[in-house]
Amino acid sequence: MENKELDYMLMESQIDLKGVTIDLFPLYQDVNNEEIPEDSVHEIFFQWGRDDGQSTFSNVLKQNTSVTFVSSCHYDRMFYYFKWTNPMLIDLSGLPSVHRILMIRDITQRLRLLDEQNDKGNKMLTGIGETTVNFKLEDIKFSLLLKPTNSQPGNALLTMQRTAGEPYEERHQKVEEFDCFAKLDAKEIDSIVSRARRTGKPITDSDINSREEDKVQKKMAEEMNFFMLLYDFEVARRLQRPFSNESHVLDSLPIAIGIAMIHRINGTRENQRWMFFSGLFQGKYESRKLVLEDIVVAFKECNEPRRSWTEGDLNNILCEQFGSHKLFR
Repeated sequence: MENKELDYMLMESQIDLKGVTIDLFPLYQDVNNEEIPEDSVHEIFFQWGRDDGQSTFSNVLKQNTSVTFVSSCHYDRMFYYFKWTNPMLIDLSGLPSVHRILMIRDITQRLRLLDEQNDKGNKMLTGIGETTVNFKLEDIKFSLLLKPTNSQPGNALLTMQRTAGEPYEERHQKVEEFDCFAKLDAKEIDSIVSRARRTGKPITDSDINSREEDKVQKKMAEEMNFFMLLYDFEVARRLQRPFSNESHVLDSLPIAIGIAMIHRINGTRENQRWMFFSGLFQGKYESRKLVLEDIVVAFKECNEPRRSWTEGDLNNILCEQFGSHKLFR
């Protein structure tokens, strides 16, 4: 028997290949006052409401209330490793953005908890191998290659299939170079993306008011879908609780409020290009916090600068951008 075959058999004996199934029902988390970061509105908004019951939620998920991950063995650079993935895509169609975000948070959380209980040979996230979670939003297919770290346990690489060519990959600098931001004004992009987030529907070329060729409009619609999903994931990756000593630094910033304010700012920029605040997602905590402060200043300049913004106002801004917690409206 060759060494490769023997190595494979040894690996098989250590890994449970029957598949791993997890629930997709809401994972309720009690908010601990000691865990709430500086901005409690953000932390409380991204929690399941207790009225989001399992029977109602199962209807929204079209009875797909669990997901099974299966593994396959691969060989690379002198060793074997296992890839885990879900052949049946998790359907997020019709879910407002806030629920998409919470679903992503819950799946990562459940897999992390499962990993803590398993021995080294059966771990899906921190063992020998990798785990990819596949989703769909109507006809859009996207995935997350989970890459948890001590500082960001919700970390992953987002990719989205496109009609032609290589998939879109999570790269903020590349996103800023998309055609949609060069050809459409900021106010229209804000309107299109915000509506898609609230309704749980993908962006299509029919949403775009442009004289560009059909193929160009379809490409811009794809770009805006990836832009929307990327920013949703930027929120979801920071919601793993409880905090660790390392994760509290980056994951306590109220990123979603920053994103909602960026949209409010750009919603006033008719006939102007989209204003990015990309430093919000890059660099050390101190630099990100400064960018968030700049966003707040710019937001107030565009929206009644003398007004005193309350927690209720901030909650309304989050609802306006990420959708309502009510599953049926």
